[in-house]
Amino acid sequence: MPTAATIEISSDRDDKNAPLPRIRRQTAVTKAVAMTTTTANLSNTNIESTTIRPSEFSSDVRPHPVRSATQNQSPRGREQSPSSAKSINTRPVVAIPAGVELPATSKGEADAMAVWLSFLLCLTEQTPERREYGHWINIHSEANRQLLGGDYRPRIIAMRAARIIETNDRYSTGRPGTAVFPKSYRISDEYRTGHTELRELVTKPARKKLAKSMEPNAENLGATGMHFFRQFENFSLSDDAYKDKALTRSPWSAANLSRWSHGYSFAIRCVYGRYHSILTQTPRVARKYLRYKRAADLSIVDVSAAQPLIIGFLAAHDITTFRRLSHSIIHKLVSAPLLSYVAGFLVSSVPADVQKWIDLCQRREIYRYFWEAIQSSPEPAWVEMRKKKGPQKGQIHPVDLRTQSERSFKRGSLIPLFDQIDATLRSPVFQIVQRDFPTIAKWVLDTKRNGHETTACLCQRLESHLMIDGCGEVLRRQHADEPVQPIHDAILCRSGFAPVAHGIIAEQFSRIGLYPQITTKSA
Repeated sequence: MPTAATIEISSDRDDKNAPLPRIRRQTAVTKAVAMTTTTANLSNTNIESTTIRPSEFSSDVRPHPVRSATQNQSPRGREQSPSSAKSINTRPVVAIPAGVELPATSKGEADAMAVWLSFLLCLTEQTPERREYGHWINIHSEANRQLLGGDYRPRIIAMRAARIIETNDRYSTGRPGTAVFPKSYRISDEYRTGHTELRELVTKPARKKLAKSMEPNAENLGATGMHFFRQFENFSLSDDAYKDKALTRSPWSAANLSRWSHGYSFAIRCVYGRYHSILTQTPRVARKYLRYKRAADLSIVDVSAAQPLIIGFLAAHDITTFRRLSHSIIHKLVSAPLLSYVAGFLVSSVPADVQKWIDLCQRREIYRYFWEAIQSSPEPAWVEMRKKKGPQKGQIHPVDLRTQSERSFKRGSLIPLFDQIDATLRSPVFQIVQRDFPTIAKWVLDTKRNGHETTACLCQRLESHLMIDGCGEVLRRQHADEPVQPIHDAILCRSGFAPVAHGIIAEQFSRIGLYPQITTKSA
């Protein structure tokens, strides 16, 4: 079974095994980068370090990701012979936030900082909370030593003094009642914009560290995760994605597109088992541009109301701590895609309000239930939400949920369940939960006693067990040649394979007594 990963997406507490990003292969855009940089031999360490500015490129999307340190990779869709590969001598580059001036005293120190900063940038891109609101990102000292060198602390301090990054020195070694988590970091507001520039690595030690860091962490990913990682080679975005202004308008979206363009990929399983990749952080609006290498139509098979349904299951079993869940569900079930101790779960055996909750989720009516309850309220149902667009983007403003359409209501209704306790209690939606579903409300509050993020993390752990350890294992063992990719509670696959994927998901949920609606949509 894979061990805990470095990235903890929801809780921002990470463990020590830090799987780093990896490059799949170069593309035509990368070839243009190579032409723009130099054709110097990798062994030449006497060349001045060069920062490549975005303006030097003419592509629609700014070339963003780290480029491979090896020289035998080829653009997507084209194969190179070994002899032609050897003739391409280019220095690797890494993406760092635009405008950064590294406070280095030597080329080697500058290269090490650039590699580490590109890693932090990659982690920052993974969630809106990290990109837009500066949530802390935990990085273990082992990853710092791997990227910055054994004596990494002075380099961290120098970057902090230059206001490139900010640090949070809180950490835990796992004393009673406290989870283990390392120190955390974030890019400062000035540079956390999504705009990037490419910096060449001129020193041999940095290039070696970069090349080593790009290998997938098989221990973290496990057999199923490695299977998904290898299958990602089959997928790409069509050229139309890079012309869509709705995507390229945002620097972060443009950065994601550029990773696709460069053939950049990474795969990480967080401490709760969730599988994170370039696909999981690709904007939903870009999914229509997804392509399979053989030009087959693609579909996304999705579990409807998955998170509230999982909440109902966890509340029914009163699972409120990681200790009870981790040993019984995750670590002991490497090859068995079922939750053995709850395989006989019957909805009829739980409190009536939980029965009703699960039934609404399985009939795909849970959000409509809350929307109708809010609409019937004689008083305004105020919630605080962040603006997603416009000049006030990111600012919190009050919204009366009665003015929200049913389609847009989901975001405002689900988030309060995972928020901090005071915000949860203020939520008009949660007040309806307390009134109509007291067992669910009690479970939500109980899980937050040791940190409000626990609610989301428990849901993620069960979801990942069902979708990765369950469905993923079936896909790996019984359909090894079928190109599939997980997107949390959904599976991307060929349209012709969608009915099979539908059946696999339904079977895994039925093993724990749940029967959600599963939808299939064109990607």
